Formats: sequence, structure tokens, C-alpha cells
Amino acid sequence: MCQAICLLLVLLQGGNRQVQETMTLALKSPKYASFFTSISHVLESTIKSLKEYKRKKASKFSVKPALVRRTFTADDGWDEGELKGIGRRSHVMLTLRLLQLMCSKQYAPLQDLMLKQSRSSSINVLRQMLELFSSSQVNLRRALYA
Repeated sequence: MCQAICLLLVLLQGGNRQVQETMTLALKSPKYASFFTSISHVLESTIKSLKEYKRKKASKFSVKPALVRRTFTADDGWDEGELKGIGRRSHVMLTLRLLQLMCSKQYAPLQDLMLKQSRSSSINVLRQMLELFSSSQVNLRRALYA
């Protein structure tokens, strides 16, 4: 799936309206329901990893970030290995970039598909992205104050 995402990223650069329209038509079909299931799986597994990481590291970062200014190292657990695939070129980052480009230039039909698909087991991708950002908020705050 990673190669398919990379291809879509190239095709969608600049908010390519023709590609967005083609994707909308295809993704409305029940035939491509697995697309939303795959996106959901990537987001949910990342949320789970972030929550697990946060629980493990809660005591390690008990000092207020504003009082301590230093660089985080692999020993602090900020490496991709411990965060189970969260990094600049990770699957989740490619997926988030794809979702961003799919809705680029305020293309409402694809934005609407991120909320609800026309099938019985619809997936709210927007809700999952908000949960992902909420789960990563503590880690982002620490990184900004490092």
C-alpha cells in the first residue's frame, strides 16, 4: 500500500482537481471500501502506539518543559523504533499527507467522504485524525520546548 500512497501523493500535488474528482468517484463505490478500512487501521494503530508510549514515559518527563531546554535523544524514546513507525517517512505520515492532499483546495466531495461513506459501516476519518492529534499533543509540546 505504501507504493500506492506514494503514487497518489505525486498525482495529487498542488490539489490536482482531476485526480480528486476521479478518486471521489472511485471511493464512493463499495468496491473501494477497503481504502477507508486501511486508513482507519493506520490511524488507530498509531493512536494506540502513542497512548502506550505516553503511559511508559509519563514519569520520565515529570519536570516542566519550560524549565528544561535540551535535545531529546534516542535514550529519551524519541526514536522511530520505540514509537513503532512514527517518523518523517513513516506509513502514518504518508497517510496523513495523502489525506491532506485529497482535500486540498477545499474540495468538498472528498472532505465529505472523510466524514461518512455511503455504506453501513462508515468510517469517520476526521474523528480518527483528531484523536491522533490529541494523543500526540503531549509529545509535540515536549518537542517544541526541547
